[in-house]
Amino acid sequence: MPPPTIPLAARYRAFASHPSSTTLSHVLGLLQNGYLDKASRVAVAQIRRSSGVAGSGSGSGVGSSSIGSTKSSSSSLERRSMSQRQNFRTYSASAAQTVDHESQDYHQHHHSSPSTSDQSSSSTFHQFSTPFSDRPHRSKYTSSQPNQPIRDQAITKDKKFFVAFDYPDAWSMLPEDFYSRLYNGAFQSASHFSHDFELKSFETRHLGSIGNLLGVFALFRDTAEHEDWLWLITKLDRLTDILDNVKPPPRQRGLQSLVCSIRGYALAFTGDSEKAKEVLGNLQYLDSRNPGNTLPTSYSIAALAYVEMGEWELAMKRMRGAIDRAVQRMTSNDATKLRQECDYPSFDFGLLQSYEKSVLDASRNDDLIELVRTASYTVRKFLINSTQRHHPFSMQLTDLLLGSLARVGSPVEWWTDRFNADSSVNTRTLGIFLFIAITRDRTKIQEAINLLDIFIANGTSVPTSAAINLCSLLVTESTSDAWKLYQRICQEYPNFTHGALSQAMRLAGQAGWVEEEQRLWNQISTNYTPTGKDRLVAARYHAYRGRVADTLAMLETRVGPNFESKPAALEILFTAYINANNSQGAERVLNQINAIEPRIYPYNALLQLYADQVNVEAAVRLFDELSNSTLRPDIHSYTSLISLFAHRRDPVNADNVFQAMIDAGIEPDAIAHAAVIDAEVETGEWVAALDRYNRLPRQFKHHQAVSTAIIKALVALSSPPEHVMSVFRRITNPNRHTWALVIQNACDASEMEVARELYEEMDEMSKSNKGPSPDAYAFSILLHGYMRLGDGASARAVYDEMLSREVLPSSVTYGMIVKSFAEARGERSLEQAHDFAMNVSKQAKAGNIADRRHEKALINQNIFSPLVVAHGKNQNFDMAQKYFDLAQDGSGENRESVHMYTQLMDVYRRAGDSDKVLEIWNKTFQLACDTASFRKSTSGGEQEGGTSSTPALTSRSNDNVLCIPLSIALDSLSISGNYLQVKKIWNDVQDAGFGFDAGNYNHLSVALARTGDVEGAFKIADQILLRRYEEIKFRKNEAMRDAQNLKSVQIEQDLDHQDLYDDALELAKFDITDRPVEPFQGPPNRRHMFHGRSPFTSEARNDPTSELELKLLSSWRPSDILWRPSLLTISVLDTAYAQLEDAKARRAWLPLSISDENENEDAAAGTTTSGSVAGGVEGGERKKRTYGIVLPLFGGVPVRNHYTGQPHRKGPTELLKSINKRYARLVGLIMFHRKKRMARKIRDRQGR
Repeated sequence: MPPPTIPLAARYRAFASHPSSTTLSHVLGLLQNGYLDKASRVAVAQIRRSSGVAGSGSGSGVGSSSIGSTKSSSSSLERRSMSQRQNFRTYSASAAQTVDHESQDYHQHHHSSPSTSDQSSSSTFHQFSTPFSDRPHRSKYTSSQPNQPIRDQAITKDKKFFVAFDYPDAWSMLPEDFYSRLYNGAFQSASHFSHDFELKSFETRHLGSIGNLLGVFALFRDTAEHEDWLWLITKLDRLTDILDNVKPPPRQRGLQSLVCSIRGYALAFTGDSEKAKEVLGNLQYLDSRNPGNTLPTSYSIAALAYVEMGEWELAMKRMRGAIDRAVQRMTSNDATKLRQECDYPSFDFGLLQSYEKSVLDASRNDDLIELVRTASYTVRKFLINSTQRHHPFSMQLTDLLLGSLARVGSPVEWWTDRFNADSSVNTRTLGIFLFIAITRDRTKIQEAINLLDIFIANGTSVPTSAAINLCSLLVTESTSDAWKLYQRICQEYPNFTHGALSQAMRLAGQAGWVEEEQRLWNQISTNYTPTGKDRLVAARYHAYRGRVADTLAMLETRVGPNFESKPAALEILFTAYINANNSQGAERVLNQINAIEPRIYPYNALLQLYADQVNVEAAVRLFDELSNSTLRPDIHSYTSLISLFAHRRDPVNADNVFQAMIDAGIEPDAIAHAAVIDAEVETGEWVAALDRYNRLPRQFKHHQAVSTAIIKALVALSSPPEHVMSVFRRITNPNRHTWALVIQNACDASEMEVARELYEEMDEMSKSNKGPSPDAYAFSILLHGYMRLGDGASARAVYDEMLSREVLPSSVTYGMIVKSFAEARGERSLEQAHDFAMNVSKQAKAGNIADRRHEKALINQNIFSPLVVAHGKNQNFDMAQKYFDLAQDGSGENRESVHMYTQLMDVYRRAGDSDKVLEIWNKTFQLACDTASFRKSTSGGEQEGGTSSTPALTSRSNDNVLCIPLSIALDSLSISGNYLQVKKIWNDVQDAGFGFDAGNYNHLSVALARTGDVEGAFKIADQILLRRYEEIKFRKNEAMRDAQNLKSVQIEQDLDHQDLYDDALELAKFDITDRPVEPFQGPPNRRHMFHGRSPFTSEARNDPTSELELKLLSSWRPSDILWRPSLLTISVLDTAYAQLEDAKARRAWLPLSISDENENEDAAAGTTTSGSVAGGVEGGERKKRTYGIVLPLFGGVPVRNHYTGQPHRKGPTELLKSINKRYARLVGLIMFHRKKRMARKIRDRQGR
């Protein structure tokens, strides 16, 4: 019985690690996680008061304020819980702020003291009574009225709007349900809103708050028609009159300015430009009357109104004012520093983006540049600071403004012309921002260097951070050039600040300038107090390279001997062990981290390492440990386990983990779905991968990770490049792996021009920061593509370019170079290959190689395996064994490899040492059995009619892993004439649940012919290979398959021989079942042997967006063309057939040797054939001598009975007659090839 699958779902304990708690702590825990509704929270507040949980705060009772006051623990906890819940937000009438339901103090103020005739009607919507004036407040903004409350937040909680300085008047409030609909997007259009507004008989005054107006404007701007704008203009005209005459004046400062700007926008949109200009002209007057009170949003709306009218200068002026006021709201002055406190609100930034689009559509990029040139001091300082310091806020505003400068063509000439015309401070400042902008673009490195030269010449100082950033860009191109530029910067700008020194130290670590990094550290230590990040810089870069000893030294020196008490330092040490492929050390550090402060990241990182190592036992043990800890497995934990089984080619357990993740309440993301698809792709289960893809949620289908998994499947299927490219072009931001796959596909198809164009496109996109730069793997794929086609000059050019870019090669790259040395002609070629390989191995041990993490275990295999193969071909078998031992001595945690065993088997096959081949085969077979999981039993075979012909068979998830090593073993054993072992290893593989590809059946046919089983050889070639070839040949397209799997063919049994089976002949029994599998994806693999012509090529070119990959995954199987008798098979069968013909002509009927390996079986059977006679006496015993046919060209082996393995009873005439009758098609094919050979010989003679 197959072993059970791993029950991960059963292991997961949802609440195992949480101790029991009291009712109070349990309820508070639910509240903190946002699981209680409003009524429950009121009850919780009562529990707190009765239990003494709530702290004493200023203010009175439940209604004490949370704005500008000391909050009670009750109010604080409630606010924190509600900030996590999107479903319990409403639309606030106070500057579009999201307000928690329990914030009763806000509503209490609006209805505590009536000020207008609307107060009584308004109070029906909100029933609270605590006076707002009892609540103390603090704010960085001053109030124009003594007791007026001030808002302390800059933007709303949802980061959508700027918050008004004041709360709105009570008379302006909309009912809660109505403004909740407005905020939550319940209105489908502007007409929908206006209809319901009139239907509810609301008055114009209900629009009189900043929050309501912004909500209405956002809705109208997206959905309003001309009539809707006219309706809004009427309302705003009336609202303007109300605001001008109401007593006391409206509480919200900036309200009238907002009404003015929205009204002007509406007039401009409806085409009343004169009236719009008149209205917008009042905006400056309103702002001058109350300086600083106008919201930035009002200026942005006014700018868009001017854009509608084509008044570009006025639009630029208003947008400049909007940006200036926005930056003032977003920042605060801390001593001499300008500190950013929040993001640019999304609604306001959307208005700014609309302005940018309009300006660019009108080809007025200079307007955006002018915004930078004439920016206020605060904005200029904000832009510089945002590019110098790391902060948690968005860079949207900086990117937009500097993007205008990055769009300038020929930036050096452009700025030089401006400076010559006007050398004012503004122009110099503009040059500095131009320099900052182009140092963010890899395509303009040289322009940035040239501009820096001009600045140095005319004495203009640039921010050191931007100059160092330029060096960082140049490091990706040339470390030596970056070092020269860096030295020049240090010479011209010697007085580095602490921040600049820290940035320079990070640059030195990135570039590997060890001495410079140490010098900068000494300077920071001497002149400043090093920050925690400063102390970890060097250790971080050593950890990235997997240098554990150097990482430890840096931590002990700079953090201190007690660094093991600091989780951040331990995480860096943990990363060093991970990148060094040292899981034992990583797990030891993980335990140290858990003793201080358990974190989920180390668990997930170690899980991923175990997954990459395909270490199932360790991964499952660590996952169980995580499940039983105070932490909980997250989506990354489960995805790591899924990727483990994907590497193991075990889709069954990958799906088990996926289902366990769902059972644990974790919603799978696109990456998790892609990991399961990848598991099916790795196993060659194309239709299963397609079915899962079709079941994906729509938003995941074109995700980068999912598309990459589909591309991987298409590449494994050797799909035509145009189909792979159609999928690739739909990915927005392809990663390095995706780029490598499409380049690999082009190289597999021998389309090297396409591969080179893809590489150049990848390089160009990386230079403009739109994608990853070519790495060692992209270069290695190109290198291998050229080498496979024999284009040595192009391969050398790729390697030279790799070195010129200072891209650190991987062991795969070095292995290709070793292979090129080993295959070169010349006496010293192998010596050169040896020297190069040993030197690379030393460099790898020093960490100077691109391989990371689990890849380190394969470094020596990749480097020395070409030498194993080369010496095997040259019959230097002792040297081949030595290199094999070197290849197995990998760094980190090594594991056995079917690939390496296959190479060593091939070495001893070439040596003719079948005993050694058999010994290695046994190890390979056992390794495959240990690593390939069982899956559900399937029907053994299907007849052509579709009915099951055999009982259920044991099956493996990775059933094609032994295809290539089996072919090598069959070849070696057949050459030595070991017939019994040929049958045994085939039966072992079949019984263990593995399958066979076309190459295996060809090699089995050859092996049977060589060992005398001519009938069996013809039977395999005719009933399996030729029969399937005829089915494939008559397809409309050979590479397009109708069924999901290849149909198993029924092998005919000869009933005349069934009576020969008995207990004594059980070892000779040889039942062959057709179990076709897809080719192994490798390494090693046979993928280079098949390519097909797609019937969808024209469709793909005409419509690149068509999802042709779905058709390919369901039916495209170019490997099917391999299912035919190979030329080797036909040649060997022809030779066997010719020997039978020769025996017939000579009437050969020879006595067989007494030492024949079947002599013992004959004796054990206790039978005497008609061809056996009593021999002479030797040693007092009578010996039997059996007569039969021998094959002299195959070492004199006897022709065997396929069912018994004994020498055949039939004579050559009868045997040929039987073969011609049963296998007429195959015999005809052999005759056809004979005629072709004869015709070729005749042509050759005539040519001479």
